Amino acid sequence: MKKYFCFLLVGIMAGGGCATAWRSAGGFNSSVSTKLIISAAGPQEIYINNELKGSAPVTVEVFYEQKTNRKKRKVSPWVSSPGSSVALTIITLGGFAIAGLLPLDTETALETEPVYQYNVFNLQAVAPDGAKLSKQIVCRGEESMRVEF
Repeated sequence: MKKYFCFLLVGIMAGGGCATAWRSAGGFNSSVSTKLIISAAGPQEIYINNELKGSAPVTVEVFYEQKTNRKKRKVSPWVSSPGSSVALTIITLGGFAIAGLLPLDTETALETEPVYQYNVFNLQAVAPDGAKLSKQIVCRGEESMRVEF
């Protein structure tokens, strides 16, 4: 009987790592934002991509896209639902310990890449006398960014 339980324990431990290699399952672009904290010397109107956002100082959130890859792999029930696998092994008197090693379930993971789209913004500060100052910024996933004119 001890041998049987040792075999069962080894089968469960081996099944915990039973999975196929990751494979690509496509991808998509997810929305990302950066908070722009814009300040200027004196009262100036702030434009982002030719759209008025307010008078300096102003805080504006800009949105753009980041590439996200989806990947999948087949895993055994010991990886995807270990509690159910233990219960089935006990109920079937160890029969499920070996059958549960087959990679039947699918595990999905998402992975972002440092690839961005629509992340270039043209800023312009316009003074009351009509003087204009321009800057171009590129956002790359920062939580916030300070811009001074």
